[in-house]
Parts: sequence; structure tokens; C-alpha cells
Amino acid sequence: MATSASLPNIVWIQCDDMSRDLGAYGRTPGIKTPNIDRLADEGMLFERCYSTAPTCAPSRTAMLTGHYMTELNGQHHHSEPDFPPNVKHLAERLREGGGYFTANVTKNKPGLPEIGWGKLDYCWSRNTGDEFYESDDYADLATNQPFYAEFQTVEPHLPWHSLEKYAEVGLAVDPDEVELPAAYPDTPETRIEWAKYLSDVQVFDAKVGYVLQMLEEDGLLEETIVIVVADHGRDMVRAKFSLYDDGIHIPLVIRIPEKHRPEGYE
Repeated sequence: MATSASLPNIVWIQCDDMSRDLGAYGRTPGIKTPNIDRLADEGMLFERCYSTAPTCAPSRTAMLTGHYMTELNGQHHHSEPDFPPNVKHLAERLREGGGYFTANVTKNKPGLPEIGWGKLDYCWSRNTGDEFYESDDYADLATNQPFYAEFQTVEPHLPWHSLEKYAEVGLAVDPDEVELPAAYPDTPETRIEWAKYLSDVQVFDAKVGYVLQMLEEDGLLEETIVIVVADHGRDMVRAKFSLYDDGIHIPLVIRIPEKHRPEGYE
């Protein structure tokens, strides 16, 4: 039986409103996502990951309880049903059953930009998070292992910035270099909106890079399973709020450090 000391840490990095528009999926010309691509190269990239709803509160409810939201009467966006006592948040399960320290990180190492904003958005009456997490500070992780830590980013949720604003930090995508989805009209306006969305995806990738940087600097990366996932598809037509593939077919990348890989892992 595994002891707490031998268990891997777990970092859950979840973005808001993103389809599989990443370099690692090879379907989005013009975008550069080196940090997530690195995780995919060193870990696993899932081609058939689907959210159970095309909007955040129901899909996050299902992901973090392990129950379909329809089973819990949580399918209505921002509803707050009472769940049976056996239904618990993943953080609670890990704390109670595995001895994990739990955090929803909003405070990063000094000198790094903001990464997480501590989003809590479930279809659940217990929506404060007070019962789920023990900390919001990255500094608490190293001395409280094993830990389960969430980094919830606002990107690439609307509203997006101007391309000029993204250019200031070197993360602007050129509208002339993009390839629009087949369902979108190829107009200058559409290209600009698509480029702004992809630029915000690149901001998310940069934040993934900051998480990896912190873990590496503190000697935690090879002790930590890193998961990158979206809550549902991009906030554009035929995606968010719809059951077309781009509304529910989401990216999932998981890197398991070598020492914690199960037998038969390839």
C-alpha cells in the first residue's frame, strides 16, 4: 500500500474556454505553445477527451466530482443543488483518502506574473471552496507533500485584448498567418478575432510555463504529475454553449514523472 510519503504530488492546470487549439495537436497554424507541447512530448496527449457540457459550471462539476452533472441535477448553469453526502470534490477525496495537502493557488513565487485566479464555478450549493482547499499560496506546497494544487487561469476567456496589447509581451498571433476553421467566414474581422483568441491561448501557455518554472526551481517537477485541461470549448460560435465538437472536444495533456509511472507505461 502506498504511503503519503511515496505518493506523487498533483498539479491541475485548468483554463477557461479553449478547444484543442494548441501546437501539440497540430491543427492550428500560427500558434506557438512550447510549454504545453513540452508536456505532451514528455507525457501523454489525449485525442478523445470530451467535457460533459459546453459551459463551465456543469462541466467543472462533473470533472471534479466524478459524477455526470445530470445525475446530480447540476446540469443548469450556475444552479446550486444540494448533493448527497457521498458526492465530494476531488480535493476532498485526496485530502481525506490520500493524506494530500490541497491548494487553489493564487499567490505565486515573488517576481512571477499572476497565474491562477482561484476560480470556483460549480453547480453545487457548497461553492465557496472553504471546505475543498487548505491554502491559496504556492509557498505552502514544498513543505506539505504530497499536495494537490489547482491553478485556474482566466485565459482564454473573453474579453480578449487587442493584438497590440499581446504584441507588447511578444505573444500576438498574426491574423495573416492563421487558418480559420471551415465554418467561419474568411474576413479580416474574423481573422482578427481568431488571432486575438489564439494570442490569449499563448498567454495561457506562458502561464503553464511559469508553473513548470516554479516546480523545477524548487525540485518538485519530478515528484509531480502535471495535468493541463480545459473546462470546455472556445468562446466562439459553434463552440461554447453548443454540442458541436468544438464545444466539448477539449485538450488534455498529462505528464507523469518517470519515478511515478505505473508498470507498462509507454
